[in-house]
Amino acid sequence: MKYATFFVMCAFSPPILASEQLELPHYDWGACPFECCTYKEWETTKPVIAREKPSSFSRTLFTVPPKQSVTGLTGVVITISPGITRILKPVQLGYTKDEKGPMLSLKPGEKIYTLHYLGEGYDLFWYKGNTYSDQCNVSENAFGNVPFAGDVKVESRPKTSWWVKFKDNKGRVGWSEVNENFVHVDACE
Repeated sequence: MKYATFFVMCAFSPPILASEQLELPHYDWGACPFECCTYKEWETTKPVIAREKPSSFSRTLFTVPPKQSVTGLTGVVITISPGITRILKPVQLGYTKDEKGPMLSLKPGEKIYTLHYLGEGYDLFWYKGNTYSDQCNVSENAFGNVPFAGDVKVESRPKTSWWVKFKDNKGRVGWSEVNENFVHVDACE
């Protein structure tokens, strides 16, 4: 009888589609995670270890001394743990990469998973297999016309790391976690 109950429960459980589960870590290739962020000529602030891949466990290729020019080529933001934002009131949000939207009509009790900050108050977030952007992190001390204030509750923020693929002045290419290793990453400075 124990097996029959298990079979019945499995037979009537709705299937979980792969697209309905966020796979972690999440890699956002080409991302530059703040306003005015740009891949261009940067300068090292301390000895920077260049790795074969964007991982602390990847093979070391070379080390660049402090105060050396390097060129940021591209990057990736790796989300280790997503943030959770709960929907409190019906809300429409979620823009696609080509700025179409809002694409989603969310109901109270639903949640979205923030992946990383994009800049100017916007986050990249995941909902049922797709990524969108919108202002999901409404701070309590925000002022002016704040979209979604009181409509959402930020329960947690994502844990991320930002890696850059760079070329040094000898033409060597490698990956390094940005993590205060470089200056001049902001085009608005």
